[in-house]
Amino acid sequence: MRLPYVLLLIVLTSCSMPRDSIEIIDYPKNVNTTIELQPKQPTHTRIPMPSRTPTNVPMLTKVSPTATTAITPTIFDHKSTNLDYSDDPSNPSLIKPQQNRLVIDNSFGDGNKDYVTFIVPENTQITKIILEEYSGEDKIAFFAIQEGDKYTAKDEITEMLIYGHFGPDAGLRTVGNNILIMPNPDVPNTIQEKILNPGQYTMRIQQGSSTDASYTLMAYMLQP
Repeated sequence: MRLPYVLLLIVLTSCSMPRDSIEIIDYPKNVNTTIELQPKQPTHTRIPMPSRTPTNVPMLTKVSPTATTAITPTIFDHKSTNLDYSDDPSNPSLIKPQQNRLVIDNSFGDGNKDYVTFIVPENTQITKIILEEYSGEDKIAFFAIQEGDKYTAKDEITEMLIYGHFGPDAGLRTVGNNILIMPNPDVPNTIQEKILNPGQYTMRIQQGSSTDASYTLMAYMLQP
């Protein structure tokens, strides 16, 4: 019956040991301890969240419309021969008469177009426009007259009141003669004079070849 006694002795011995004792295990110093590092996971870029505050909508700025400035035509008289006439059919040069005499004179050439406008007052009329002077290598120039304060006919003869050539080699509309003449549609090989009654007229004058040409046209505003 010695076995139970031995077991009891072992139990008593284990109970008699202090509770706070620690068993120390001394590893050999020459043992290399390998520590396996886990790869570092990348930090994901955060997706920016939209602002909860809505963007302000810009307000429309009220702009007051600017009135279009009316174009004032250049006024010419018989002493303004050193100025060039307008080449804009929508803004012709205004010819101002002096003592009922209307003088249109200028230098032109090489395709340059002169646009002039003039007013025949009430109770008067122009029965003749005389070609007083003409100079230039090309002895023939062109003119056209239409009613109104602008020249809109372009090359459409049906919109012209009167048109044709003038100059030393232009036949009947030569120097010293009246250019307000047109063929008479009722009588072949004859001409008729055109009268400009009260109103406003615009004239186109053109020389296509000469680079240095000039002309002088003279008209009188007379009572009928």
